[in-house]
Amino acid sequence: MSVGISDLLNPGRTEAPLAFKVLEQLHEIDLTENPEIRVRRNYDRLRASLHGLTERQALHLAYSQEYLIAELNDHGGVYLGLCCARSETDPHRIVTAQFSVTVQAADLHAERPLAGAAGGLRTPGSPREVVLERFPAGDGLIVAEELLVTVPFGPLGEPAPAEHRVRQAQVSFACPDRRRITTFGLSSESLDDWPYLMEILNGIVNSVSFTDPSSTKSINATLDA
Repeated sequence: MSVGISDLLNPGRTEAPLAFKVLEQLHEIDLTENPEIRVRRNYDRLRASLHGLTERQALHLAYSQEYLIAELNDHGGVYLGLCCARSETDPHRIVTAQFSVTVQAADLHAERPLAGAAGGLRTPGSPREVVLERFPAGDGLIVAEELLVTVPFGPLGEPAPAEHRVRQAQVSFACPDRRRITTFGLSSESLDDWPYLMEILNGIVNSVSFTDPSSTKSINATLDA
C-alpha cells in the first residue's frame, strides 16, 4: 500500500514518502470503510481465525477497535494493524494489540527537535517512561505508560462505560522536511505479553525510512526475519 504523507496533509506540495515493514500476522484495518460493514467484517474474521473465541469476546474486540479508529482519525491516522493471537505465556488466553501510525503537522526548527521534546515530557516521579533513541530513520522519541482507559460500551455494544488498564508505547520521528511528525504506536490490555509485543514494535520502527519519491514508498507486508 502506497502512502505519500503529503497527499494526506498537504496536497500539491513536495512529497515526503514513508516506508516501513510489518508482520504478516498483523491484520490491516481499512480506516475509510463504512463502520457498520467494518464491525461485521472484523467480527466474522475474529470468529473464523480464533477457535474458541466467544461471540461476546469477538463483539467486544470489534467494537473496541471502532473506538480506537475514531481516536486515530482525529489524530492523523494513516495505518492500523490488529494483532489477535494466542498468548506466549498462556496459550489458553487471547492476546490483542493495536499497532498504529499517525502523521501530524508540525513546525520544527531545531537540528534535533525531538531531543528538546524529550526533556519537556520528563516529569520527576512520573511512571511515564521517556527515552530518546537513535534508529536507522533518525532520532526516535519513545514514550511508554500504563493508563486506565474508559471504554463507553459493553461487550455487546450497549452503553456501559467500563475502565480497562492499557499499556501504551509510542515512537515518534521528525520527518525530513521538519513539517510533520510520524508516530508509531502500540496499545494493549495484554500486559503479560508486553515484552513480545514490544519486539514487534521494535522491528517495525527499525525498518522505517523516509525515502526519495522515485524509490520505494510503500508499507511492505513482511517483516524480514
